[in-house]
Amino acid sequence: MVNETSPNINKKYIVEILRNLIKTKPINPPGQEEEAALIIKEELEKLGAKTTLDYVKPKRPNVIGIFDEEEDKGTTLLFNGHTDVVPPGPNWTIDPFEGIVKDGKVYGRGAVDMLGGLAATLGAIKTVIDSGYEFKGRLLYTAVIAEETGGDGAIKLMEDGIKADYAYVSEPSDLEIRIAERGLIWFKIKCIGEAAHASTPHLGINAIEVLTKALLAIKDIKYDYEPHEFLGYHTFNIGLIKGGVKTNIVAPECEATIDIRTPPSLSFKTVEEKIRNVLRSFEEIYGAKFDLQVIATADPFELDKNSEIVRFTCKAFKEALDMEPRIGGMLGATDGRFFVKAGIPTVILGPGPEDNAHKADEYVEIDSLVKLAKIYTQIILKTLT
Repeated sequence: MVNETSPNINKKYIVEILRNLIKTKPINPPGQEEEAALIIKEELEKLGAKTTLDYVKPKRPNVIGIFDEEEDKGTTLLFNGHTDVVPPGPNWTIDPFEGIVKDGKVYGRGAVDMLGGLAATLGAIKTVIDSGYEFKGRLLYTAVIAEETGGDGAIKLMEDGIKADYAYVSEPSDLEIRIAERGLIWFKIKCIGEAAHASTPHLGINAIEVLTKALLAIKDIKYDYEPHEFLGYHTFNIGLIKGGVKTNIVAPECEATIDIRTPPSLSFKTVEEKIRNVLRSFEEIYGAKFDLQVIATADPFELDKNSEIVRFTCKAFKEALDMEPRIGGMLGATDGRFFVKAGIPTVILGPGPEDNAHKADEYVEIDSLVKLAKIYTQIILKTLT
């Protein structure tokens, strides 16, 4: 049953914070998170936190709020989110930075990914404090820059040695408790062929043709691993391809970038080795040359379903919403991987609809934000009061 002592969530507060964050237009690139960070800093200070603005890059600060009633005693609980949002892009039917409220939804770029999660977490903290509870431990609230372009903000937190017993990242998850995350590896593949006149293509080596065939062969590579319970199989995507000089010239060069997402059981080393084997065979067949570079990686992670953080998260969920939680995995990469790498058990738990992220007319459901705040409130009560 729902915990009868659970405080009420201030829905109006969460919605207003979210609308104010959307209006700051914290777009990345280029990276303009400062105004959103200042709003969060002000709210944290109103709630009694000791705050720090850590400028990772010029005008691009991380915000750290610390609620610490008994320093170095009890549990340290960390909540994390990112202040940057992707550019709005085309096809919006409303102003992406007005924060329109309509039909139980808040519209705007970043509403669900992930300014909504930041606002709901503030709402949970406000609920606990306004209800008169005192922390018996430490609560950290971190809002970081640059998640959408690699995670520089979260990386800086880790470099500075931030510590916690448990972490929650409020990326959109449709209120599903995400305990695993796919890895990511990006490759740049360059094919070097030989130019010739288009009327005599047999005298050259068309790098576009060769690379295209190689990419399809890479897509069809078979890897020996079992599908993950929550993450399934790996994925492959050709994200960018460019090459050639002129329509009547056999293309002497072509390059492409590819994105491969992996479950924990498929190592990056295995993926790279298999790709190199394919490229070597194409060099032998067609006489072209290949250059392969790894240009980005993000490690996968998974938690044991029976681990402490998963068990008490599920219990808090049931008490907050009077329903059984769903457990799953993140198919995309989040800043959660940096906390896991630092040895902090981390759960991804945020609002929905998740599939609305990065789309035109992006929105978040207000009911989802309130439910998230209820869950986080119960988590705080169970661990810190």
